[in-house]
Amino acid sequence: MIGALLYKTVVPFFGRPSHDDHLHEVYGDWAVDSFAIDGVEHPPLLTDPVRWESFSANPRYAQIWRMDGSFEDRGGSTRGFYTLKVDPAAHTLQLTVDDATQAKETWKYARPAADRLVIDAVHRGTSIHVAMHRRPDGILLSRGFHWINEVPYNR
Repeated sequence: MIGALLYKTVVPFFGRPSHDDHLHEVYGDWAVDSFAIDGVEHPPLLTDPVRWESFSANPRYAQIWRMDGSFEDRGGSTRGFYTLKVDPAAHTLQLTVDDATQAKETWKYARPAADRLVIDAVHRGTSIHVAMHRRPDGILLSRGFHWINEVPYNR
């Protein structure tokens, strides 16, 4: 009985990736440099309800942040977290954009440089072209965590 309880609670944690597992090359936070819908470029205006500000990808999910600070499909079935599968051999991203109907989209991506990402896709019925650059890691990830500092870091 105790063995079964331990097995049921401990074993699932061994299959989970740690927070620093970069399982694919699209992992990270990407700031949008240029954004075009159906061939029409959208400048980075806070009043544009469709232009992306950034694209964030973790090992299993992706989020699309808009210029007004909200994220896409927040009130929808995915709650803004699209299930993500990356195929590095074919350079494709597969996103589940609707959990209720299991609607999936397949996007083509290119990596012209190590810190660049270009997506060409049909997203929600419109053709998009998005060019992005990788945002640098935050202070905690780049500097590391320290219990004790010799001098305050924020001064």
